[in-house]
Amino acid sequence: MGQKKTTTFAYIKERLGGKLKHWQGKLLSEAGKDILIRVVAQALPNYAISVFQLTKNFCEDLQQMCARFRWGSITDQKKIHWKKWDDLCHAKEVGGLGFRSFSEFNMSMLSKQAWRVVSNPETLIAQLYKARYFPDGSFWNATEHASPSYSWRSIFATRDLLRDGSIWQIRDGVSVSVVNDSWIPSLPSHKPQVITANQHDVVLVSDIIVAPNVWNEEKV
Repeated sequence: MGQKKTTTFAYIKERLGGKLKHWQGKLLSEAGKDILIRVVAQALPNYAISVFQLTKNFCEDLQQMCARFRWGSITDQKKIHWKKWDDLCHAKEVGGLGFRSFSEFNMSMLSKQAWRVVSNPETLIAQLYKARYFPDGSFWNATEHASPSYSWRSIFATRDLLRDGSIWQIRDGVSVSVVNDSWIPSLPSHKPQVITANQHDVVLVSDIIVAPNVWNEEKV
């Protein structure tokens, strides 16, 4: 990966522009344009999106290219965009067309890669990341590296998103912090909101479990 990420991913714009130019001016119905955008145009950058975090401006450029094709069929004439792209990205059931937001889809695919690192620590890539970026800890408590690879920086950027959308399943509780981790499904934040007692011997969830499926009610 070079320093200029826009130049590195310029081939995506070229391929997308070539596809849209080929379709431009043809007698396509509105439904036909929608299918081409969803099935072909938005699938072109799938590989890059699933591995690297694209810049916000780059994603917006891709969306503008699709939007211009959606609302007009003449390359040298601007057409009115009757709906914002964000509105078209909503599901059809709520008035959208089911298009993708490139930036949000990018984060979703990178989150999937991050989850693979977390849930499959025995894989080669997970072991490589751990050896270089969090040798004495885990993905959840890793700190920012001074010179990370572009792929790791992209995956690491999704950690907060993953943390907000995940919750621990309690077994022995030895890896779960009582206060800092999400582990209580019935609470909105999945964490205890107020600690009324200052118990120094309660740090991990395992500290309030006396046997499998049996809680220490006094400490709880």
